[in-house]
Amino acid sequence: MSEKEYVTLLKQDGISPAIEVSTQEKQYWFTLFPKDYAIQTDITRIVAQLKESSGEQGDPQNRMKSLDEEVNSVLRQVDGFWKSGTSLSEVKSLKELETELGKAREEKADLQRELDALQRQYEMTTQQKKTVQQNTAKSTNSIKQLETEVGRLKSGRDQLQHEVGVLQGKYEEATQQFERLQNKVQKLRVIYPGGQSPLEREAIIAPTSLAKVGTLELQIAPTEAALFLDEVAVGYGTAITAQLPVGWHSVTVTAEGYGPQHIMVNIQAGGTLKRTLHLSPE
Repeated sequence: MSEKEYVTLLKQDGISPAIEVSTQEKQYWFTLFPKDYAIQTDITRIVAQLKESSGEQGDPQNRMKSLDEEVNSVLRQVDGFWKSGTSLSEVKSLKELETELGKAREEKADLQRELDALQRQYEMTTQQKKTVQQNTAKSTNSIKQLETEVGRLKSGRDQLQHEVGVLQGKYEEATQQFERLQNKVQKLRVIYPGGQSPLEREAIIAPTSLAKVGTLELQIAPTEAALFLDEVAVGYGTAITAQLPVGWHSVTVTAEGYGPQHIMVNIQAGGTLKRTLHLSPE
């Protein structure tokens, strides 16, 4: 007569159930990972069969082998999909989980498309900025001033307060605020920051009576673009206003993904010239 077998189903919320089958000679442990009601039913059936046969004669090892095969069969059904760690109160059907998995994959794909679009936009903006910086660096030792033919002024609408910007190769742009005295010629010294020998440049400010300038108002569509006046980078945007000396000037706008646009404009003294440039995709 064989020893009796004692079968215990250990189950705790949040922990995968475990079946313990023991005899006086050996202990056998089988840890299952049920996630579905049908699997739990199979486990209950296995335990019930063991309890019914616990008093019968026979080789305990053979019955344990049979139990092992049946338990492994159940495990193989769930292997690769079901995992341990979820309490039975949180169990959902396979169909529900498959639906949620499909939705999650769709959301991930949508997020990836948004991320790709943002990355392309970032790369385009970076390239446009780099293009402006490269072209600006070419204007070595150039002084941009309003009232003379050697340059232009920023914020030139105010007749008294102006800002002069000076560009010099590898140095950062140096700017200086000043108050222009009417009917007098002034010298403005701009010192570049950085470097062992900061460069000095002088901007000659001419009286209003000597200045012969006009205004160019430029609209750019459908996107922001870099503006070059007389092959010098002067701005970036969709609406740019510049005051230029009287005469003919070349105007070029460029944007990433679009072909460049080039026109010639004739600036009249005291006048305002309005132009609109439409960029075409390459």
